Amino acid sequence: MEDADFLRRLQSLTDGEDILGGFDPSSWREFHREEPQDEEDLEAATAADLGQDLSATTPSEDADDENDDNDNDMVDNDMMSAPTYKLNKARQAASMEVAFPLRVIALSAVARKWDETGLAVGEISHDGDTFVPWRLIENYPRLFVGKANGKRAVPLFKLTALLESQVWDLFYLHCPPELEKKPLLFVPTYQFEHFLEVVNAKLDVRFTIPPGTPAERFNIKFGSNGTPRPRFLGRADDRTSFDDLRNSIPAPHPDDDLSKATKQVREEFDNMVEKTRPKSKKEREANRQKRIQARRQWGRSLKRVQRYLGLRQSTNGEGLQDFEHSVVFAAIDIEAFEHNNDMITEIGVAVLDTWHVRDIPPGECGENWFNHIQAYHFRIKEYLWVKNKKYVRGCPENFMFGTSEIVKQYFVISRLRNILNSTAFWDPRDGTTKTRPLVLVFHEASGDINYLKKLSYDVIGENPHLLEVVDTREMHQHLVKSDNATSLGNVLNFLRIEHCYLHNAGNDAVFTLQAMVGLAVVKVAKSLEKQKMRALHGPPQPSDPEAVTGFTSDEDTDGGEAVHPTQPRVPTTNASAGTSQGQGSVHAGQVGHSVLAGW
Repeated sequence: MEDADFLRRLQSLTDGEDILGGFDPSSWREFHREEPQDEEDLEAATAADLGQDLSATTPSEDADDENDDNDNDMVDNDMMSAPTYKLNKARQAASMEVAFPLRVIALSAVARKWDETGLAVGEISHDGDTFVPWRLIENYPRLFVGKANGKRAVPLFKLTALLESQVWDLFYLHCPPELEKKPLLFVPTYQFEHFLEVVNAKLDVRFTIPPGTPAERFNIKFGSNGTPRPRFLGRADDRTSFDDLRNSIPAPHPDDDLSKATKQVREEFDNMVEKTRPKSKKEREANRQKRIQARRQWGRSLKRVQRYLGLRQSTNGEGLQDFEHSVVFAAIDIEAFEHNNDMITEIGVAVLDTWHVRDIPPGECGENWFNHIQAYHFRIKEYLWVKNKKYVRGCPENFMFGTSEIVKQYFVISRLRNILNSTAFWDPRDGTTKTRPLVLVFHEASGDINYLKKLSYDVIGENPHLLEVVDTREMHQHLVKSDNATSLGNVLNFLRIEHCYLHNAGNDAVFTLQAMVGLAVVKVAKSLEKQKMRALHGPPQPSDPEAVTGFTSDEDTDGGEAVHPTQPRVPTTNASAGTSQGQGSVHAGQVGHSVLAGW
């Protein structure tokens, strides 16, 4: 069969689509396996690749549109699944011709018939859609492909080549003005995955979305906690249409304004934007080391909380230090108006005195200690009319653990100071009254600490008896071995702690303290289980996944010394970490109830 006839036959199988530009039938004929000997064999081989009888699909004078559609469906499905001939690799490398031409043809046909989005320009994307940043696609070979295939892959990821290979649905997202960033472009994840299939067919490789943490950057999901979702820009099928769309991005929509969003919403959005930025290998390695150090710090903090609660001994076997017997935990939660964060509407405080629970077994998730939590809820008189509705469902009138106090903003900080400074104890050794150590507890500490600063209260600097600050969000991340922070409600669900009327500052403070206790108690059970496994299989090796990722802190088995918020959070070394207890043995010591040592 002549080349011209062969091209016409292939064209008839793709419903007349112009997707064969640049295809050279002569070079395609050179296969790994033996070539057919005559034109009939060539037609049979081609039909085998297509998974159909070629003569049955030859257009006739009375062929109708329905038959054409059926033929095209067979190309879409069968060509992509049936075995295909492959070019000689030496010739392929020398000429940069595709490895599996028929598969590329079929994939290209599919990519030019995406279902319509059903969106007009500027309309918000569907809830749950996942996206890939466009600039991450352009940098894929540099960031995720090795040297051997990198040079071959780079030309296929150039802008013109990307747009020639398939149709792309473009979405845009404006960044807050203070970030000074241009609007970000995205495409649906499924379209990028399809493009990788095309590249794989052309180069005979197996490119995929990388596994693990990098995969998050290719599956970005917007919209949680009220963060803006990308808006539809248009469909691009060549360089001209792409440039036209990119130069005509609509102005920011009022619903996407984050200037008055909560700290948590802004932080979550900024983290998602950060995922769109391509990073060098050096940056990625530096970030990986930071993550490992952060995970270890989370674990040490969790262990120290266990010590203060009497659930863990020090690795020197001497139990708790005197001051650790008398720790007072105080959880603080702040609610602010979602449209103006300078308007603080509620302050919640919950206090747990460890002296009151020293001789009480904690029970499941520490529930036996919950009744010993003392709660306070202050509503700011000037903003009684404020109630959040857009990002969270506020419920300032539904305090579940006492009676709310209505206080003028000017006096609320003095009330808070009195609560935090009222804990003292009489020392029988010298007959003096001493200030007791305070541990502040937050769920996402930085946000609430900054809110207090807006009320001219430096809760860190103005409390000389402050021992340290703990964050239940980080404690939970360490326990479940995840870099993804989650809401207080999700932590409570994980612990199966009953709760209601979240986003009331008083309730949230109590539930934060309950979560802290629950996480510490659950960690005891996990540690005992881990010790049994190590008794059977021996101590962990340096290549153990937990050691490599930082989700263990065995080199600092009791959590080490408290880290004051004004101190740098750097790894510490426990002098007794090499003892038998430091290797993770569990002891049935008594500090009010059974404790763990060396875990």
